[in-house]
Amino acid sequence: MNVTVKLFASLRQGRSAEMVIACAIDSTVEVIIGDMGIPLDQVATVLVNDSPVNFGYRLTAGDILSLFPPLAGG
Repeated sequence: MNVTVKLFASLRQGRSAEMVIACAIDSTVEVIIGDMGIPLDQVATVLVNDSPVNFGYRLTAGDILSLFPPLAGG
């Protein structure tokens, strides 16, 4: 199945900002992040189709996965 992955801020370094990736049916967010070589501690916020989810969320075909690093500033 295919899902769209959108990366934000520092997660874009050395990667595309947006990509469509093929993955196994019922892949979790954690599996996708790992397959992309991103350490889990670098991901603070995960959205699927604009709704917050956890790393164990199972994706379905056509989902849009958005990943955000921890934010700093004030």
